[in-house]
Amino acid sequence: MQRTERGTSGEDLAAKWLEGKGIKVLARNFRARGGEVDIVAKDGDVLAFVEVKTGRSGAFGPPESWVTLRKRAHLVKAAQVYLAKNPWDGDVRFDVVAVEVGKCVKIRHIKDAFRPE
Repeated sequence: MQRTERGTSGEDLAAKWLEGKGIKVLARNFRARGGEVDIVAKDGDVLAFVEVKTGRSGAFGPPESWVTLRKRAHLVKAAQVYLAKNPWDGDVRFDVVAVEVGKCVKIRHIKDAFRPE
């Protein structure tokens, strides 16, 4: 499976998994100048900007570790644009969903994975 196909497949799995946990997906692949957010979701009264990382089990460390400081900055920029277009009164957080594919699929949801710098 190619990297982009794996990423898209991982995002699909993550969105379904989040919805199965009662989290409403509001947008996918929200693009703005300077960044992109894989999933924008409503978790109760919290708006979550979710980065999805998908990889093969054990290859290059856990997928959640791939969210670098640079990637975080891009996510924050895209989130700011989203909020300018879609005002939100509640709390906001940045989550990471790690999808590991191999003999079986493992999904980890790291809520409030980082704070904007």
